Amino acid sequence: MKVRLSSEARKDLIAIGDYIARDNPLRASTFVEELVKACVEISSRPLSYPIVQRFVLHGARDYDALL
Repeated sequence: MKVRLSSEARKDLIAIGDYIARDNPLRASTFVEELVKACVEISSRPLSYPIVQRFVLHGARDYDALL
């Protein structure tokens, strides 16, 4: 399975990095890299990471279509 980050996901990653960089610029970079690496790893085992219902945050999202 290929991983493609949506433009929204890319914006979120930038925002996360910017937020962390306020206190620790080096960690911001490595943290964002770790997030992207985790996404790539999940793509090789998508059924190993089911969506836990208590963490579903937005009822209008169609997770099956996103995954």
